[in-house]
Amino acid sequence: MTFERSRVAAHITTGFLEYLEIDKTEVLADMVDDLVRAINPRTHVDLVFLHHYIGPAEPVLFLSTEKLLIEDEHGPMNYPTKSHPSALHLTISAAQLPVREVLTLVHAALTQPDRFGEPPEKSWHIEVEYGRYDVHSIAPETLNQILETEDPGAVSAVLADRVYVPTDYQKLKPGEVGFCYQNLKCQVFEQQKRTRRMLFSTDSLYQILPVDSESVFIFPARGSGFWFEKQIAEPWLEESWDKDWQRHPLIRFPYGKEHYRSFRVQSLTRDRFLITYRVFGNDIHDYMTGAQLLYDGRSERVLSNFDDGLEKTLWRNLLPDGPRKPREN
Repeated sequence: MTFERSRVAAHITTGFLEYLEIDKTEVLADMVDDLVRAINPRTHVDLVFLHHYIGPAEPVLFLSTEKLLIEDEHGPMNYPTKSHPSALHLTISAAQLPVREVLTLVHAALTQPDRFGEPPEKSWHIEVEYGRYDVHSIAPETLNQILETEDPGAVSAVLADRVYVPTDYQKLKPGEVGFCYQNLKCQVFEQQKRTRRMLFSTDSLYQILPVDSESVFIFPARGSGFWFEKQIAEPWLEESWDKDWQRHPLIRFPYGKEHYRSFRVQSLTRDRFLITYRVFGNDIHDYMTGAQLLYDGRSERVLSNFDDGLEKTLWRNLLPDGPRKPREN
């Protein structure tokens, strides 16, 4: 997936399409574009984010002023790039996109290019759980030294700007939930008729799942659990934008070893929800098994944690008389 701006092309390689890191990649493209415009508008930046979507992984950054070259076991990986005489090529391998570090390296490369001349660029090997890569780059040690010594004010200024996701957030209807990034925090808000009400902010966010007009589940990027938000309307208020949100505490439950793909939430009744996800066995290449949780928002309890017999358990919890039979024609 690629997000193009006038001076930036940001690519993300990931497993599924529900991760917030995809939205963060688009946000980063906007931020880098603003930074390049302010310093050297004649520069073009290629960003490649190798998203480690299976569990935790510390960020590793690579930067080249010569070419964008990433190879896996099948050969060179192809990314759409523009031929540009003054270009930077940045590759990131991480579970969570290191926004400040990326902006800091771009700023240093634009303002202090002499720091990137020695030692010469070469191919560097990196291994992650789902692949092995060789990346053409300046020595990572050189980049780490820059990150340890640099704290440019221009980067802080870019981070202070509020960037909304999606970019067409203006189309949100009153009562719908959106989010934005500012100062390395994700801020979740409710769209109202004339303004936006900020619900909360966090620096640890994995996925936001609005289930209906009243409920939204927020899964943190670290730890085991989720928040559940519920709209509470005063009985004398009729307009949807006058509703308030009640934040339920963090509900703890085991994800298994490392969950594989993003969560899905289905509304079963007004207060009961089915949460599904997948987990690995003892090894990453083992067969994946499905896992389900039945959550009751009224009592704030996880009623079940099961991976088989879903239908029988589900109907016993929801409808004592069993599932409704389809109507005969």
